[in-house]
Amino acid sequence: MTKCKLYQHDEFESEKDNKEIRSIKKTRETYRIIKMAFKSQDNKIEALPFHQKEMEAYKLELNLAGGKWADKAVLRLNFSSNNHGESWKKSLGFTTLITLGLYLLYLLFISSELKFNFSPKAIGIIAGYYIDLLNITKWNYKPFNVNNESWGTLFLDISRIPITFGYYQLIQAFRKFTKN
Repeated sequence: MTKCKLYQHDEFESEKDNKEIRSIKKTRETYRIIKMAFKSQDNKIEALPFHQKEMEAYKLELNLAGGKWADKAVLRLNFSSNNHGESWKKSLGFTTLITLGLYLLYLLFISSELKFNFSPKAIGIIAGYYIDLLNITKWNYKPFNVNNESWGTLFLDISRIPITFGYYQLIQAFRKFTKN
């Protein structure tokens, strides 16, 4: 049995039963009501922590009730990418790491055509191509002047999806004080 904490002062044993799921639903509804009360008073800043708590309760509810995997994935992705709209630093780190992973994967595909050199100039070139990948408006991406049409185009098109999602999450986190 795992310990679950919904309130700062509340702990209870976690078991798969309807009574507990109903309790979590009521807790989530309470967070939603408090959040909406703050929003109705145009107090967006105070509503933010209750939105986050509502999402955490929903995640717990899905885990206990055996919710859809897609809902769980979306909640996990929103939490890991920007903490449900609360952390721009987390979304910046998410975007940076996702792009770095994609960049290293691409280097692996074209590594047979490259000679690696770790001089300051070479490191600058490597970093420059990484920054180019972060630039989602640059569609002619040919790092190290390797003309790899098949993998390069496919990689660029696919990599735009998670990078753009990271930018979206970053914007959402910055907009947290202006959300309706």
